[in-house]
Amino acid sequence: MSTLLETLSSYVPSLVIYQATKDPDYFTRPTKQELTCVVLFADISGFTALTERLTMCGTASTEELTTLNNYLGQLIDLISLYGGDIVKFAGDDLLAIWSTELLARDLETLTQKVAQCCLTIQERLRNYTVTNDVNLSIKLAIGVGEVLIQTLGGVFGRWEFLVTGNPLTQVGVSNKYAKPGQILISQEAWALIKQKCEVTIHQHQEQAIELVNLLKPQQLTPTIKVKVTAPTTVAMRAFIPRAIRSRIDAGQTDWLAELRKITVLFINLPDFNHKTPLEKSQEAMCMLQTSLYRYEGSINKISVDDKGASLIAVLGLPPLSHEDDATRGVCTALAMQKELRKLGLRSAIGVTTGMAFCGSVGSSIRRKYTVMGDTVNLAARLMQAASEDILCDDATAKAAFGRLNFTALSPLKVKGKQEPIPIHRPSLLKAKKIKTSINKTKVEIVGRSSEQALLKERLELLKQTLQGSRLIIEGEAGIGKSRLVEEIISQAQEMEIAVLQGSGNSIESVTPYFAWRNVLAEIFQLENLPENTNNASKETDILRQLPSDPKFLQNAPLLDVFLSWDWLDNEHTAQLTGKARANKVHGLLVSLLKHTSKKTPLVLIMEDAHWLDSGSLALLLAVSQQLENLFLVLVTRPMTDPIADYKQLASVSGTEKIELKHLSTEETLLLVCDRLGVKSLPKEVQELIISKSDGNPFFSEELAYAMRDMGFIQIVNGEYQTINVEQIDTWTFPDTIQGIITTRVDRLTTAQQLTIKVASVIGQMFPFRTLQDIYPIDTDKDSISEHFQIL
Repeated sequence: MSTLLETLSSYVPSLVIYQATKDPDYFTRPTKQELTCVVLFADISGFTALTERLTMCGTASTEELTTLNNYLGQLIDLISLYGGDIVKFAGDDLLAIWSTELLARDLETLTQKVAQCCLTIQERLRNYTVTNDVNLSIKLAIGVGEVLIQTLGGVFGRWEFLVTGNPLTQVGVSNKYAKPGQILISQEAWALIKQKCEVTIHQHQEQAIELVNLLKPQQLTPTIKVKVTAPTTVAMRAFIPRAIRSRIDAGQTDWLAELRKITVLFINLPDFNHKTPLEKSQEAMCMLQTSLYRYEGSINKISVDDKGASLIAVLGLPPLSHEDDATRGVCTALAMQKELRKLGLRSAIGVTTGMAFCGSVGSSIRRKYTVMGDTVNLAARLMQAASEDILCDDATAKAAFGRLNFTALSPLKVKGKQEPIPIHRPSLLKAKKIKTSINKTKVEIVGRSSEQALLKERLELLKQTLQGSRLIIEGEAGIGKSRLVEEIISQAQEMEIAVLQGSGNSIESVTPYFAWRNVLAEIFQLENLPENTNNASKETDILRQLPSDPKFLQNAPLLDVFLSWDWLDNEHTAQLTGKARANKVHGLLVSLLKHTSKKTPLVLIMEDAHWLDSGSLALLLAVSQQLENLFLVLVTRPMTDPIADYKQLASVSGTEKIELKHLSTEETLLLVCDRLGVKSLPKEVQELIISKSDGNPFFSEELAYAMRDMGFIQIVNGEYQTINVEQIDTWTFPDTIQGIITTRVDRLTTAQQLTIKVASVIGQMFPFRTLQDIYPIDTDKDSISEHFQIL
């Protein structure tokens, strides 16, 4: 078996490989199968406290992490040695099964074998020392009976493997009574091996039958492993998260571990269990996948026990991290809640945002890509407190504030936290007009004098001669594009020039014409209508504002592509389809803008153009070609492969382009002093900001504010007072910056990502030869120079 097949097989249960070998189409449809099994549930005590420590200070303890993985590896190896198939594990628990069909043994023999396995585990792994103040112990529970195996989902070819049934209920109940170091066996399992073991029955706890010893231990015989073949590769991939498939293919299995800022959803579905019909289970899973994948999240774990189904979803895993993952996570939770209610399923959801360890744990026999840390644990605790609601932590609410509504609730006391924590209930934010009025105390631009002069020149040309122009403002995140947009709006308002704004959106990048919705809302002043105005009244209001030309009234229903009100077609628009309909939509909006620009010169600003859908870009091109008295401003990040309409728009004669570069050292320091309200800064602070921000205005501001807020510098009456120089070396980037950096890194290829990881270990300055010498994958070394130039 090749190394690639061995690695892939370690990420899926043997049962998946077994079923795929029997049925090549196993992973192409929802399935349901009953198996007679012995079930082992392992719950590691002390694990939660350790994983929270891993991310406490922003850096993980390599020694503690290695010890933790060694512990899990030994547990997995022992279970595998006794023939167990580990079907689920993540965090502090693990579920293994022994199938009578797969192992060709009777239930009594397997139950005795599992009992012997548990005694060996406790002998070797009880009170396992990780650090001076952390020991790991394990609680074990054994159940037997009919287990229901389901494969559900299939959205985008991703399938989920579920194990449910009465034996899981048995071990769930036993685990409630178990203490670290104990093995509890269900009454059903005890009945099979009663004559072959010693137990202690705790009379005050009816379900607590503690396994103490086996009278005649079995001789351990080698377990026949399921053979992995190339044809089963497709099936295995269908059950492996996208976050690791590309890195496995690149031979980077040992480089999966990292600390990342993520948003975690812990979801409980109390009505979802082994009695749920396959059709309804499949419908619910497809809905969950669809809601999550729309926002580019990943399912990390799903399990079913006596409390129903529990699902861990994560936003921010490679290769799909985003600056707005907190917003995406809350939107996912709201979408899931809405759709689950339609299916008659209750839900409780906890949402948290923060740093977490993301990587593979386990051994070469069986491993799992998982997420660990305080962020994950807190999401579980919020879910437990949610009770058919959605609860968010403070970090999530702050990161998503402005894009969503949040109601602050009474602080919640949760396990592991000394003080009650702030919690919030989210709700969707009604669409609002993009802010076009600039506060009188707006932040001044530092530098960019030539860019400001060009903007003023184009606005004056529009005001005096009604001659329009086209301008593209391009730059990376945080480089100052929004500041220039504010300057355009401010100057236009002073000159009494009307401004219309639209914006692309990373979440809605495939929603047709989404970027134009705000433009229509501004033209028809929809934000001034009462909140409870129904769609019919809104349509009447728009018809009243349309020009008297019959063509406008005839084509009015076409406006629904921008408004999404289900405005019914009339006899004329009902006949329009395909390209003819799109052309009419374009013509209608161009006519509206022409009508608007007759009253006043017009500036049209389209922000975040890198997220525009193709329809919005095509419409933007039509507008730029047909309106002469329009100052069109397109704001975008650099695009590596722009679509044809953008290329055409950028290449039209007369289109100007501002490429925003990083600020100089002098400008960066001037900016930071201005934002902090001081005349100068200590040399240590100057050097740190210059080295870490690299002249990016947003990075510079955020670093300065964070240093002030964390006490590195103290400012009184416009002068810095003290600086904790000794703590400078402990500085880490604020979350606002980490999100942007992680997003950019995730856009690189897996080989380029590994290059930047290795380089970051060496330091900021190093000989190229050093990078080449320590690069861990020999077959890729010839490409390092190319990767380095791209980076």
